[in-house]
Amino acid sequence: MVVGRLKTIKDLILNKLDLIQSKVEQFEQVSSATSENETALLSSSVFLVDAMQRQEKLNQDFQTTLLHQINTIHRQGMAQHELLSEAISQIRDIREQVSALQDRIDRLEKSSEKSHVHG
Repeated sequence: MVVGRLKTIKDLILNKLDLIQSKVEQFEQVSSATSENETALLSSSVFLVDAMQRQEKLNQDFQTTLLHQINTIHRQGMAQHELLSEAISQIRDIREQVSALQDRIDRLEKSSEKSHVHG
């Protein structure tokens, strides 16, 4: 009887150990899957951070290029403005000269008319 009881106790203990081992295996599977998910998430995060850094560098390069182009266009605009101002000034000078010549021609014509009338 004692041997039978010991065998029953031994069987119960073995059953409990099998159940514990099964639970441990399930936990290891869940833990392994979780670890794989976490690794995949970390890899994805690293990839995204790298991609964001590359994009930020591209954005900075684009902004630098754009700023350079804006400055170039501004300088060209200023140079064109100076040329236009100079051209306008020259046109004004020419108008004044034409007006002065026209006044002189008018005076000469009047003078010529007076000479013909008196002559």
